[in-house]
Amino acid sequence: MKDYVIEEDVPNEPGVNAPRADKDKLKKHMNCMLDVGCLMLATMTPELQKQHEDMVALGAHVIKMMGYIQTLKKLGFPLKNELASDVILQSLLDNFKTFILNFNMKEISKTLPKSLAMLRTAESD
Repeated sequence: MKDYVIEEDVPNEPGVNAPRADKDKLKKHMNCMLDVGCLMLATMTPELQKQHEDMVALGAHVIKMMGYIQTLKKLGFPLKNELASDVILQSLLDNFKTFILNFNMKEISKTLPKSLAMLRTAESD
């Protein structure tokens, strides 16, 4: 079952030297989050789908960007957390300008999964 992602917090992003199991746990959690979100969207009425399609799209977009960042790391071009966050923030739609401004002004230092959670909260507001 993948429904655990609804109740559980996103695991902390493992460090560079973290065991492979920790890295796999985060990847599995993020993939399950996307699957559950898509399944929830698919089971909604068309009216509800329209209301929530951007929310799922945002999560999928950020997860895809995080995947690109992981791929860069595997290819020997790792991005520091701050740069990775900036890349993701700059890829967002214009309606997130206020969130990006607040994020940068407060110099928030969060892991990528925590940033995704913050974006989802901002999106629902």
